[in-house]
Amino acid sequence: MPEVITGKIKRKYMAHFINAAAPSIPTPVYVRLGADLEEYTIEMNANVETKTNILNESVTSIDGYEPQASVEPYYATIGDPLHTRLQTIVDDRLTLDDLKTKVVEVHLWEEVSAGVFVAYREDAIIEVVSYGGDTTGYQIPFNLHHVGNRVKGTFTVASKTFTPDEGELGLLTIDVAAGSTTGKTKVTDVVGEGTGTLMYKVGASVSAPYYGEASTGYTDLTLNTDIATADGQYIVVVEVVSSVVVAASAITPVVVGEE
Repeated sequence: MPEVITGKIKRKYMAHFINAAAPSIPTPVYVRLGADLEEYTIEMNANVETKTNILNESVTSIDGYEPQASVEPYYATIGDPLHTRLQTIVDDRLTLDDLKTKVVEVHLWEEVSAGVFVAYREDAIIEVVSYGGDTTGYQIPFNLHHVGNRVKGTFTVASKTFTPDEGELGLLTIDVAAGSTTGKTKVTDVVGEGTGTLMYKVGASVSAPYYGEASTGYTDLTLNTDIATADGQYIVVVEVVSSVVVAASAITPVVVGEE
């Protein structure tokens, strides 16, 4: 049974995770923020506009937000993937898209099943403020600027996996190679966001799958196993959870084996 939390919510039940993997890596590596923090507050920074109408009445409206949070202090720790990400930003003076990440807010007071909680994921930009610090340790404080694309879903704490409720297809990256005989191809590697069942579809014309699509028509995938195909055909690999598609690769040309 999910834990029932009543009364005032303790601060630890509002959990904040950041994807510490570089933007070029499709599989997120979520790290929970807070180990060195006595406070972590997301400032909403509402865009407030006040006008006076012809009746001499003041009308106030809010047409957007620019949420921002500060992670200070952050003590660098060997083996922490977040330290690796931040250190790369410092060392290589990264800018623009290389600063992109995703953050996840997890409501640990809203358990929907054992170890699975209501969560919201959002795109963000990492801004390293400074690096160095005092004698207490090497510090890399940083700001997180939330930039939108907020998606509701669930977060599985044990695997640190976010699953959108609907509408957003996860990303898989696949490697395709020639099969062992003529007219055969094979998938040698799949990198993706979740831990569902991998399936595939191959043909001269393959439609792009959508989130929630039934897995009917797809075949279970075994890596490095020959798949019958032909020159000019395409393959798409999907991840299936509870008989529906939740993630997919790009539609990729096959590589056909020759005698």
